[in-house]
Amino acid sequence: MTNGSLAVERLGVWAGTKPLVIDVTFSVQPGAAVALIGPSGGGKSTIINAIAGVTAPELRLEGRITYPSGRTVDMAVGSPHEPMGYLPQHALDALNPVVGVGTVLTEIARRRTGTDDTMRMQEAVAVSLAGLGFSDAMVARRPSELSAGERQRVLLAATTLGYPGLIIADEPTASVDALTRAEVLEWMLTTARGRQLPVLFATHDYEAVRSYCASAVVLRSGRVDAIIKPTSLSRRELMPPRMNQPGGNVLEVRQASVTIGRHRILDGINLKANAGSVTGLLGRNGSGKSTLARCVAGLEPPDTGEVLLHREGQTVRVRAPSPRVQLVFQDPHSSFDPRRTIARSMVDAVATARHRKDLGRIREEVIAAMDQVGVANDVVERQPWAVSGGECQRAAVVRAALLQPDVLIADEPTASLDVESGNSVLRLLGQLARQSGISVILITHDVVAASQLCDHIVLLESGRVIAEGPLKQVMALQPDWHKALTKL
Repeated sequence: MTNGSLAVERLGVWAGTKPLVIDVTFSVQPGAAVALIGPSGGGKSTIINAIAGVTAPELRLEGRITYPSGRTVDMAVGSPHEPMGYLPQHALDALNPVVGVGTVLTEIARRRTGTDDTMRMQEAVAVSLAGLGFSDAMVARRPSELSAGERQRVLLAATTLGYPGLIIADEPTASVDALTRAEVLEWMLTTARGRQLPVLFATHDYEAVRSYCASAVVLRSGRVDAIIKPTSLSRRELMPPRMNQPGGNVLEVRQASVTIGRHRILDGINLKANAGSVTGLLGRNGSGKSTLARCVAGLEPPDTGEVLLHREGQTVRVRAPSPRVQLVFQDPHSSFDPRRTIARSMVDAVATARHRKDLGRIREEVIAAMDQVGVANDVVERQPWAVSGGECQRAAVVRAALLQPDVLIADEPTASLDVESGNSVLRLLGQLARQSGISVILITHDVVAASQLCDHIVLLESGRVIAEGPLKQVMALQPDWHKALTKL
C-alpha cells in the first residue's frame, strides 16, 4: 500500500444475522477524492461510519482497514482511533445548538491537537471559516441561528482542524445551494490536495462526483457493484414532464419581513403562486427560503406584511397553521411518529384535519393513494424507521395531498434521497399540481429538477427577491449562479 492512502479490505457489517455490508474493498490515494454512490440502503453511510469508528455497538464488523498513518485495524477485534475529519449527514445533531460556533470549533481543534494554546486554535478556526466564505461574526453565532447549509459548512471547517490524516463525509452537499456546493467541494478538495489527504464521501450528487472525484464506488444491497470513472455516470433521468397551463392566483405574499434578534431574515418579500403550478424557490443557504415557507404555512407569521390565500372570490389572511397549507420537510422520517405505522399516522392526520370519524374509509383512501405512487400495502403498515427514505417521503407528500390543501410546500424533499427515489417524489409533486390543481412551492438547490418541473422561479438573496421568472431568464440575470451551475 502506498504510504498515506486509505485501504478498505473485505469490510463486512452485520446486524445479527442480517448483512448490511458484504466484502467491500476499495482504496483512496493521497490528495484524491473517491465517492460512494448508489441507491438508498446500499450501505454508503454504514461504510463511512465503520471507517470513522462510530458504528452502533450491537453491529458486528469484519475485514481490515489501513489508515493513512500506516496503522491497520482488524475490524473484528479493534476500533479505529485515527486522526480524521468526519462530516456526518445531519449537521444540527452534531453541534451544540446553544454554544457559539467559535467555541465549538476551538474545542474540536484543542482536543485533536492536545494543545492548550487557545489563541493559536482560534486563529486556525478563523482561517477555516474564512476559507468557506464566513465573516468574523460567525464565531459568535450559535448553530441554532444558522441555516442547514451554514451548519454543514461549519462542520466542514471542523474536518480540517487539528491536522487529520483523511477526510470522510456523509452527504457533504445535501443541504447546500449550487453556489455554495461548488465552493465547499473546491475548498475541501483543494485543502486535501495541498495536504495530500485522502477524501471519501457518500453522496447522491452525481454532478459533484463527475466534477471532483477520481473514481466512484457503486454500492447495491451492501456490495460493491462496480468501481467506475465518474464520467460514465448518466445525468438525471425520469424527471417529471412539464405541467399543463396553471390556473388563477391562489397564494399572495405582500411585503413580508421577518427579523430575528438583530438579523433581518426576510426583507419585503412579494410572491404570487397560481393553482396547478410549481413555483421554485432558489437561493443560497441563509437567504430566507425556509423562513418564507414557515410564514406561508402560518408557523411563523411575518413581523410586517401579510400572507393571503385566495379561493372562489374570498381572501383569507394566514396567521396560524391551516389545513389549506401543507409543509413537507426535508427529513421524511422525522415527520412521522416512530411508534406508529405509516398508515396509522396518515389516517390520524386526515381524520383530525378534515374532522372525519370514518377511520376505516380513510384507511382505504390511504392504501389506495399509496398504491398509486408505487408503495405496497405491507410497506404502509410498517413504522417509519423500517422503510426507505424514498418510500417515507412519498408517504409524507401523499399525507399532505389527502388533506386537500390549496398550497403544498416541499422544503428540499429530495436532498437526502438517491436519484431514483428523488425523481419519484418530484414526479409525484408534478402530478399533484397538474391533476389536483394544488399550488406546489418547491424549495430546492437542485436546479436540474427546477428547470424541468417549475413554471416560475423565485431567486432569494439576503432575504430579498433578486430575480424571478423562467429559469433561463433568472440565470441570465445572475451570472454567478449560471457560472456555478455550468461547472457542476
